[in-house]
Amino acid sequence: MKKQEIEVMSEKEERLVDVLQRLEFGRGTAKTLVYMLVRKTAARSKDIERAVDLGQPEVSVGTMELRNLGILSKRDAPKKGKGRPKHLYILNKSVPEVRDFLIKRAQEKIEENERDLELLKTLIGEKRNGTTK
Repeated sequence: MKKQEIEVMSEKEERLVDVLQRLEFGRGTAKTLVYMLVRKTAARSKDIERAVDLGQPEVSVGTMELRNLGILSKRDAPKKGKGRPKHLYILNKSVPEVRDFLIKRAQEKIEENERDLELLKTLIGEKRNGTTK
């Protein structure tokens, strides 16, 4: 039987996953992104699944979302023989570029929340029968 090391997310990486989820990334997307940021090299879907303890559907959704955001790209991996093609996922951006993207996204979310808060104050503070309620 072939021995294989199993990668496990550190506490710091798990905390980053939590932050990304609060920024409205799905769990699979957040875990996939953290794995790719730590790994910094091409990875197969199966590698991601094992390392972050996700199933194939969650990893597929995560990689698709990250590809749509321009963070990841997909290329065909060389294969031996016949069968389904294997894909490799690669970061399109450097770690600092991804960090800047995430900071910008968080700032936009803050601005959106501030606009919603002001709207809420305005709508609830509307006058009714000559008094503010």
